[in-house]
Amino acid sequence: MKHLDNIHTDRFYTDLVDNAFLIHEVVEGETQSGEVQTYYDFEDAEDEASYDGAELSEYGNAYYFTNDKIYECVIHLENMECTGVNLYDDPNEIKSFVQELLSIVQDDEDELLDQNPWAKKYLVKENNNSMEQKNLKFEGNFGTINLTVESDGYAMGQYQDGGILEGDFIDGEFKGEWRNKGMEGLVQFTVLDGQLNGSWKKGLDKGPMRGKWEGTLIDEAKDTTEEESTVEWNIIHDIFSFYTFFANLANEGSQEVENNFVQSEIKKWQFEINSVKYGMDNGNPQNFISLADSVFNALYMLGDSPNKDPFIQLNESHSNLAGYFNKGILNCSMISTLWSSMIKLCQLRGVTEWQDQQLRWYLEQWSSVCPDLSKLTAILDLGVVKNDMAEAIGLEFDEKYHEAKEIILSEGAALPEILCDVLLIGKNRAERIFDQFERDGIVSPKDENGKRKIIQS
Repeated sequence: MKHLDNIHTDRFYTDLVDNAFLIHEVVEGETQSGEVQTYYDFEDAEDEASYDGAELSEYGNAYYFTNDKIYECVIHLENMECTGVNLYDDPNEIKSFVQELLSIVQDDEDELLDQNPWAKKYLVKENNNSMEQKNLKFEGNFGTINLTVESDGYAMGQYQDGGILEGDFIDGEFKGEWRNKGMEGLVQFTVLDGQLNGSWKKGLDKGPMRGKWEGTLIDEAKDTTEEESTVEWNIIHDIFSFYTFFANLANEGSQEVENNFVQSEIKKWQFEINSVKYGMDNGNPQNFISLADSVFNALYMLGDSPNKDPFIQLNESHSNLAGYFNKGILNCSMISTLWSSMIKLCQLRGVTEWQDQQLRWYLEQWSSVCPDLSKLTAILDLGVVKNDMAEAIGLEFDEKYHEAKEIILSEGAALPEILCDVLLIGKNRAERIFDQFERDGIVSPKDENGKRKIIQS
């Protein structure tokens, strides 16, 4: 179990409530005789504890499952505030957790899976305890197929470039589904004497399977460890790679103001490719947390260490964007919107040297096919000029000055918090803008309580 640091616990918890699978809520209570009782479901716990004459603990735990991970949220019950989050991401930890769930329902596997269908792949049946995970590799008419088979028969694999297989592999027979390049369908095959033979079809409705799956077993390895299941990469992941990268190039790295902006912007990207809808509102990717995790790992994580060169994934995502453009999925207007959004992200706390350098490089790459991008380069040039002018006259210039002025005058309140909320900027930047307002006679100096008043209508 890992404790998650550097997160906004309440917002993280809210996202889990909205997008993840609730396993259960648990809180303990102590009876007058000193006996400790366990209660499930926060809403019912108080009534049940009262009936038992027990006093509930101030804190309870809410457990959520998403993206092959379990999150344990510590909840202060009086105000339902999340005070901490723990992560279970080791497969063996999750299997132990599932066994605890099984004991709660008196070892009734059907009831467990009815309540928690996600637990199937982690449920190790007694009669299969001696079995090991198998990793099978085939070469055939669909290229190289890598298939991982768990002890309970659950199987997941990869084929071709990004193709996914998922189903059950029992007694040498696989039945399941395939997904590739925005399409999906059914597949089944048998493996006998090292030969794979089967069939497939498009679509998930039952019907004749006329396509052929053929291959030869070239490698079989056994492993008692379980790998994380593959998250299917799509166009939203490629776009989000750039948001993540440029946010992390900000001063002191990505902070709350960048994260809020990115989460808001990424929800605006919606696509339909080959009748498949992509975007957060379409549940593809499923939720923001899984998207952020998969992209961050692809950019920065090498094994369990954050020492991977991000340009490896960034170059791949950039190549994918070029491919989407060549296929007509992206046009120049979309490309302009993307890089305009990236510039706004970098401007939240002032464009860093690294951000400026990288933005100019990408704008140059795209300007040959989208000439209007020169306007965005001009925005970067203007920012440099403004900063030079401000430095020359000893003033701190902020490009959002005039917009911020209109906001506080319309609101009639000299509160930096308003600028933080409306302009999505940090508190320190808002305070610097108010210092400029004070120099220009728009607001008064701070009084003994640290408050200002608007003195210019």
